[in-house]
Amino acid sequence: MIGFALTALGWLVENFISALVGKAADRAVQQFGEQHGVEHDLQKLHDSVTHARFTISTIESLRIKDEGLQQRLKELLIHLKDAAYDADDLLDEFQYRILKQQIEQQADEAGNRASSSSYSTPPSSKKIKTSFSSYTSGLFGKGDDDDDDVLRVRKIKGRVDDISVAFEKIYSLLDAEDDRGKKQLMSPASRHTSSFSTEPQLFGRDEELQELKDLLLESEVAFGQSGFSVLTIDGIGGIGKTTLAQEVFNDCSIEEYFKLRIWICVSENFCTDRLTREIIEYTTKEKCNVPNFPALQVVLKEKITPERFLLVLDDVWNEDKHKWESLCAPLRSGKPGSKILVTTRSRKIADMVGDVDAIHLEGLDEESFWEFFKKCAFGSSNSGVHQPHLEAMAKKMICKLKGLPLAAKTLGGLLSMKLDEQYWKSILDSEIWQLPQEENGIMPVLQLSYQYLPSHLKQCFAFCSLFPKDYRFSESELIRIWIAEGFIMPQGSIRMEELGRNYFHELVNRSFIQKSKDREFIMHDLIHDLAELIYVGESYRIEEGKSHEIPSTIRHLSMHVEKEGMQARCLSEFSHYNKLRTLMLSVSYICKSFILDCGVLEKLKKIRVLILRNCALEELPDNIGKLIHLRYLKLSYNYNIRRLPEALCNLYNLQSLILQNCALEELPNSIGKLIHLRYLDLTYNRNIQRLPESLCDLYNLQTLILWNCALKELPNSIGKLIHLRFLKLYYNYNIRRLPESLCDLYNLQSLILQNCALEELPNSIGKLIHLRYLDLSGNNNIRRLPQSLCDLYNLQTLVLYSCDNLESLPHDMMKLTNLRKLAGADKFIPGITKVGNLTSLQNLSLFKVLKDNGHKLAELNGLKQLQGGLCITNLENVENKDEANIANLKSIEHLDSLVLEWTSLQEFDLDINLHISEQVLEGLQPHHNLQWLTIRGYNGARPPNWLQKQVYSRLETLELQNCKNWNDLSVIGQLSQLKYLYLGRIPVHTQNLHRLFDPKDCKFFSQLEDLVLEGITMLEDLPNLGQLPCLKSLGIRSLPAVKIIGDRFFAGAEEDSCFPRLHTLRFDDMPAWEEFFCSNDRNLFLYLDFLDISNCQKLRMLPPLPPSITRLKLNNVGLVDFPRFWKAIDECSSITNSAFVTELPIQECPNLTSLEQGLLPHHLQQIHIQKCEQLLWVPVKRLKELTSLWSLSIKECPKLMSMTQDQDIDFQLPPSITQLCLSDCGNLSKSLPGCLHNLTSLRDLEISNCPNLVSLPVEQLLNLDSVTIKNCTELRLERLQIKSLQKLKIAGCPKLLLSQGEAQTEKLSLQRLDIDDTAFMKQSLIKNSLSSVTHLRISSSCEVTMFDREDQESLQSLTSLYSLYFSDCKNLQSLPTKLYTLTSLQFLRIHNCSQIQSLPEKGLPPALTDLKFEGCHLALEQQLESHLAEIKKSGPYCKIFCQ
Repeated sequence: MIGFALTALGWLVENFISALVGKAADRAVQQFGEQHGVEHDLQKLHDSVTHARFTISTIESLRIKDEGLQQRLKELLIHLKDAAYDADDLLDEFQYRILKQQIEQQADEAGNRASSSSYSTPPSSKKIKTSFSSYTSGLFGKGDDDDDDVLRVRKIKGRVDDISVAFEKIYSLLDAEDDRGKKQLMSPASRHTSSFSTEPQLFGRDEELQELKDLLLESEVAFGQSGFSVLTIDGIGGIGKTTLAQEVFNDCSIEEYFKLRIWICVSENFCTDRLTREIIEYTTKEKCNVPNFPALQVVLKEKITPERFLLVLDDVWNEDKHKWESLCAPLRSGKPGSKILVTTRSRKIADMVGDVDAIHLEGLDEESFWEFFKKCAFGSSNSGVHQPHLEAMAKKMICKLKGLPLAAKTLGGLLSMKLDEQYWKSILDSEIWQLPQEENGIMPVLQLSYQYLPSHLKQCFAFCSLFPKDYRFSESELIRIWIAEGFIMPQGSIRMEELGRNYFHELVNRSFIQKSKDREFIMHDLIHDLAELIYVGESYRIEEGKSHEIPSTIRHLSMHVEKEGMQARCLSEFSHYNKLRTLMLSVSYICKSFILDCGVLEKLKKIRVLILRNCALEELPDNIGKLIHLRYLKLSYNYNIRRLPEALCNLYNLQSLILQNCALEELPNSIGKLIHLRYLDLTYNRNIQRLPESLCDLYNLQTLILWNCALKELPNSIGKLIHLRFLKLYYNYNIRRLPESLCDLYNLQSLILQNCALEELPNSIGKLIHLRYLDLSGNNNIRRLPQSLCDLYNLQTLVLYSCDNLESLPHDMMKLTNLRKLAGADKFIPGITKVGNLTSLQNLSLFKVLKDNGHKLAELNGLKQLQGGLCITNLENVENKDEANIANLKSIEHLDSLVLEWTSLQEFDLDINLHISEQVLEGLQPHHNLQWLTIRGYNGARPPNWLQKQVYSRLETLELQNCKNWNDLSVIGQLSQLKYLYLGRIPVHTQNLHRLFDPKDCKFFSQLEDLVLEGITMLEDLPNLGQLPCLKSLGIRSLPAVKIIGDRFFAGAEEDSCFPRLHTLRFDDMPAWEEFFCSNDRNLFLYLDFLDISNCQKLRMLPPLPPSITRLKLNNVGLVDFPRFWKAIDECSSITNSAFVTELPIQECPNLTSLEQGLLPHHLQQIHIQKCEQLLWVPVKRLKELTSLWSLSIKECPKLMSMTQDQDIDFQLPPSITQLCLSDCGNLSKSLPGCLHNLTSLRDLEISNCPNLVSLPVEQLLNLDSVTIKNCTELRLERLQIKSLQKLKIAGCPKLLLSQGEAQTEKLSLQRLDIDDTAFMKQSLIKNSLSSVTHLRISSSCEVTMFDREDQESLQSLTSLYSLYFSDCKNLQSLPTKLYTLTSLQFLRIHNCSQIQSLPEKGLPPALTDLKFEGCHLALEQQLESHLAEIKKSGPYCKIFCQ
């Protein structure tokens, strides 16, 4: 039986020959043959290739046991493949020669014609074909080259014939009749896992997931001196290790516990340099350019130490313990509780690196695997019930898959393509199931999936092996490469790109390519292994640590360079690969020198795809024009290429030219000769100011991307690009107008003009009749859109975000009947008359009902395609039920969320209005798929009849707001699927609300997770809510009549069933609430995590709190003492160990006198106390025991420690503190500066309103990033040595002197400076740092003038200043005279500076992009308004959102 690799080779050769047969029959090739006397030989070649194709299809079905014969067949297939490649190259050359002659003759004819000011319609591809015979008669005569062509064709034909004869001899020797159709599949080489999970749901791993979460959330997993613990997941490839790791990585509790989470895919190449760099880049979200490994480790230690981290190292293969320890060395300084999670196939590796036993994954249990397999094969876990025969067959199949999720997904995807019993039986009966399977049997399943792959997809899939594992595919890029390779052949009038999309998504649907969560595409490692097995001998991927003995006959070659040591050897070898069709070279580091030998290109005569990414190329050699077969050229990220040779324009077959992030200053003048160019990308070529007119001769161009160039205009004749479909002009700030000829691009489908400086659109834009996508976002100068926009009847998407000066939409918007999405235009939607005509519209966030025709509720009747959310407001304008019925909301089946809002009602005839409101609501019945319903301002007394459990089984959220007469809530109790319920400002009586939640009368709300009761003024006592089994969050707000919350609230439920899942509990604005208790002293709220009590001034005491609480917030509460926690179950244990509070914000608690109980938990990380006027006591001696505390803020507590003798105030803080704020904190401030001495980790310091403070310890300020000092009238600092200060704010400190320490020679990297007196800028510490300041704020200054005379030096030192803010400088008479010299200034804000009457004589800085001003003199405001208008008109305007 033929082995799988041999069979796959046969499939590839057969597929390639099929394409070759089509090319040999091409009319252009045949006409070339007629003119050169090779037509008969070409026909014979066509016949020979066709015969060879038939022979292969016969041979590959045979059972062949003889290994020698198998080897002979392999050799013949390889020879046939080589002959086919040579034939393809020859025919391609013939086509090129035809094309070259045509272009040259056209150029000659154009030169002889008189020039005209207007352009004529360019020749289309169709016109070239019809005029071909007239060209050939004059271009081709008999010559010496003809004899050579004949010999070349005959030679290739002879090779094909010889191979076919050899195949026939083999066939004649075999008695194959009984064995036909059977194939033997061979086991694969080693396999690897993917670092990405694409599964929306985790099947059968609940136990492992919980175990892993428990281990990760333990403060210490293992003992030792290391700053982290290592956990491991091990198991065979495809078992789900990565999926489990991603599930826990994205778990909410894990995300909250680990402030820093890092995911790194390791794979086979365990390069410590690469991994360290990737960890740094993942942490900082910035490119790391540190040159060597020791320096990288220093950076890593600095970046990862401040936070508790979780580092996932996915798919580790390294067994070298030294490499492992080297990688982990800088991580040992991590915060306690940090974890590293490793996934690996090797138990040996798990034992080597793990601190506890590995979580070992076996195959899924039978039930879970069956549920997963049903989802893959049938589309859902229930579909198979309706197809019992298929279900029975599926159950036979899964027993062979051994519980492996990847095998289930692959085979299930194959089965789901055709739910046909005969098709499934052919798979079940396949001999593959009876063969011994290597390790776990998964590769035979994958091979079987490939066997059933349609022939046109086989080569497309196998080609993907050329990309590295874990590569993220771009769909459009891969399709363009497939086209360039010839894998996608034209089919009638269907565009090749459209065919490519079909191919790609068929591979996705069959799980050969998978969609990742970031909307890119990936290939699982096992699938990648399969592609490599198929394409062996055809392609090669150069990687570090992999043997580079590459056959010279290789056709496709890729190299991903990570170290400079790799490049020299590989480049010198390129010249040997003279049969290459693909060369992909990508450099991932900052390459300083990369020389591309011109001789290399000389040898790449057969090349189709050439990618040279980030190779530091400075120019292309002229001989690139000799690569006549080249169809795809990518030179992205070669930052030094300034020009392209004119010879590039001889590449007449070029289809895609990608030049992203180069430094091009211009394009070749003859670029128009690239008549087959379909895709041109010039993204981030910021020196290109104009495009050559010849670019408009690229009449096959379909995509033109000009993102972030420096273009001032588009060519006037751009309308000649009649096949252009996608034009993208992002961020070309100098383009103010578009040429009228752009409206001649009648095939244009997508026009993106985002963030240009456009002032208007062409009036004739309506001529773009095929336009489907138009994006005008960020064009602030556009005030109106042309009326002809409404003639774009095919327009599907119109995006208008941040078009701030747009005044309105065109009047006839209702004509855009194909419009699906209207984004960024919410304020204009109510102005669209007859919006119901937009029958394709999918988004409509707001519909405002008016009494005018064209704005009535009936308009919604035509909007059947609406999706997402819809708010219908001003329903008081609906006159009767009939009008509501006409809206027919129940026919809008894709709506998820609906808001029905009455905004006002007439005071007269209240009974009539009530009756009308009830009728209207009854007529507004939505579709039964609705998941969220809000009824707001409803004046009726009864609910609608349609609000029933039987109809709205999917309704998960219900909000009733300000429904003034709705008292009967019984209908709500029937909605058993509700997860969120909001009852706000409704007149419900206490007894009715109690009845709604009474478990004796009903068993409603079994799924309710979130409940809010707000503004129910008649409610005196809370109902029994403790029995709600799934309640996770409860909010009680603005209940003015509630005085006591007691036993009724908790009801008679058992202790462990009272609020069994409640995590979040909020009370707010309860002015009468005095008591909160449970009489039988039960332990309440077993799993409560967050307790928030605000604006409850009469509440004096809380019941004991559960130790599960991690966040406790008290704001404006009348508590006298801090609440206690539960008593420990074990009487020998301390209360301290039973509390896990990490965040403790307390604000405006006027009666609170002591925090004795509040500082017990050792887990406290943040303490914020503010405006507690009676607070006398904080156990300051205990603060130093809070080893996890990193943030402490105490403000406006003037009596703090006032009853304590100064000598008894032992205020010591733990060294873990990174943020400290002390302001007006009574006698506690007397401990300054002593309490700062051991704060070695301090980064952010704020001290204010400490009148007795004289000095601060210099050594503790060394590593500060941010310092704020306000109203410390006696403070002075001298000889400061602050290395890392970035933010400095000083106010109300008249004696403060900031002098630089003698030992400090480096300047500060100060970026933000906030002062109340410019005199501070002359003090040495600040003066020497002004050049780095980007943001300067001067507030509440008493100065009359600033930066005048000798002070001008300070102003001119601000060479990096980006933002300048003058605030409340009430004596300031004028702005600085030299303000115009701040050439880097972009933002200027002036607030409450009423004495300034005019701008400086020489004006404002030239680079300003925005101004903000308020509370200024009228004369100044007028000048600033005028200047702001000029900014918006003349250049890019950028709003200031914050300062």
